[in-house]
Amino acid sequence: MRTPPFIEKLTLSPTISCFAGMMILWISFGVRQSFGLYLIPITQDYGWSRSTFSIAAALLQLFWGCSQPFLVYLSERYIGFGKTIFFSSIIYGIGCIVMQLCSPSQSGLFIFAMGIIVGGAAGGNSFPNILASIGILSVAVSPFAFFLQTVEPVSQEPAPKSVRQSEEQHDPDGFKEAVISNEPQTIGAALKEGFSSLTFWLIILGYSVCGFHVSFIATHLPAYLVGQGIDSSVSAWTVSVLGFGSMIGTVLVGYLCTSYRPKYILAGIYSLRAIILAIFIFVPLSLASVFSFSAIFGFLWLSTVPATTKFVGDVYGHRYLGTMSSITFVGHQIGAFCGAYIGGLEYDVRKSYTRMWYATLAMAIVAAIANYVANDTSLRGHHPQQLPSKAEDEEITQEKPSTLCP
Repeated sequence: MRTPPFIEKLTLSPTISCFAGMMILWISFGVRQSFGLYLIPITQDYGWSRSTFSIAAALLQLFWGCSQPFLVYLSERYIGFGKTIFFSSIIYGIGCIVMQLCSPSQSGLFIFAMGIIVGGAAGGNSFPNILASIGILSVAVSPFAFFLQTVEPVSQEPAPKSVRQSEEQHDPDGFKEAVISNEPQTIGAALKEGFSSLTFWLIILGYSVCGFHVSFIATHLPAYLVGQGIDSSVSAWTVSVLGFGSMIGTVLVGYLCTSYRPKYILAGIYSLRAIILAIFIFVPLSLASVFSFSAIFGFLWLSTVPATTKFVGDVYGHRYLGTMSSITFVGHQIGAFCGAYIGGLEYDVRKSYTRMWYATLAMAIVAAIANYVANDTSLRGHHPQQLPSKAEDEEITQEKPSTLCP
């Protein structure tokens, strides 16, 4: 039976796709980000140590990262992004229900549900699958295009068709897309190219620091504030402020990626994190300092996502960008595992988070240096430059007709 034109138009609408993707991320990512609010209530009511809750949160981060490359590759090559997102979300919900049904004597089941079921499913309804599905469906429009960094448009036609048909050579001025045929033809070749490159490992190093920061703060900041005499309702609001700041920061950084090289944007983000962490650590704690930290650090919270994805795309190309970005995300989640688990372990041993805060500061400095020294010269044969305006791009297109590959 033929699909009604109205329904077909809705399913192909970039606006509807972006809204649907936003809702999926809002629910799935929002649930994960709020788990830290339950650290004290659950550990106190169930008589568990903070390490017990922390290992569940840490395994969630690890399985989220490790499952993601496989689920993205499965989506890219076999079943499609929509089915992967759908079934992952169902499993995700089942895991949350099992967590809620656990009793105090079932800490192992709680760890399994939160860490493995929810964590594994999170790899299917997280950024790469959502952003890739939106990007492949439609040509994203600047500046929002660079928030959805998984694919960059090659022409003004839907991406799959453009990838198949585009044989346009890269413009000498650096304004046109690199030729697709110059990119690795197999996933194995793409991975070999990445793992043999120092830049790829530096990107992963920086991204792992981001994971360490995000996981430690999301899991332990509310408990840390309560321990410092801040009311629990205020500590809950800090998580909301972090999320609100993240919305603004991510979109702004996506826009900045249209004009500036991602390595410098990332180095700036981690440098700002180091400054903010130093102020938060050494300035006496107050409501003003808590909310200032949450707002500013929230601005830097997920802003690494579009910049890191574009960095990978600029250097290694776009044919397997979803999978390559997911590999870097594994590094992010290894850092997240360490941030969540070591934070809880450190508190159980020393009854203090002081050393963890010092560690976050030191690692921010390391990440800033790693991204700054990384070589962002493209392996596709060009060097990243500022992107032209729409008028400049049209003028260049008119003056320089496409040259087809032989």
